[in-house]
Amino acid sequence: MGQPKLLLPWQGVPLIRFVAQQILRSRLDELILVVGHRSEHLIAALDGLALRIVRNDDFLDGQSTSLRAGIDALDASVAAALVLLADQPLLQPATIDALIEVYTSEQPPIVVPRHEGQRGNPVLFDRSLFAELVTITGDQGARGVLKAHAQSIRWLDTTDGGILLDIDTPDAYGALIERSGATAKEPGTREEG
Repeated sequence: MGQPKLLLPWQGVPLIRFVAQQILRSRLDELILVVGHRSEHLIAALDGLALRIVRNDDFLDGQSTSLRAGIDALDASVAAALVLLADQPLLQPATIDALIEVYTSEQPPIVVPRHEGQRGNPVLFDRSLFAELVTITGDQGARGVLKAHAQSIRWLDTTDGGILLDIDTPDAYGALIERSGATAKEPGTREEG
């Protein structure tokens, strides 16, 4: 991206703050945010939000280290974890609630949202899979665990296209702004009107 994408402006605040605020509108019991690169800037952008921050000093070793840090930070009483991406600003809190509801009522080992046949994020994992999640190495997420347990996945079909969109390139960021018909607005600015 040429700059820290999670600090890019979105709806008048840094992207990371907007996404965290969206997640906190859901019925999730606790939000644990794992920070690595530029952690001091991310922490400042999250000031005042009701979440727990975990530092990942091994972030240069890849995405798996953040997943491991998040799982390791969970309390022993936690039954399941929802692995969220910090760059999904269009994800709806109602989708998070629906994933939690499926898990609460059915207790599947994995709950994955799907929009128009495409797998998206976030993904909910039962505690029985935590040991596998923390063995992942390198710059990868939980794709291997999903593949190994494909027959156990409980799919949640949703109209929330936000599960498919994450911001990984300048073009994706520009398309997000264009698609939303919004402006990014620099953090700290407000529209008059």
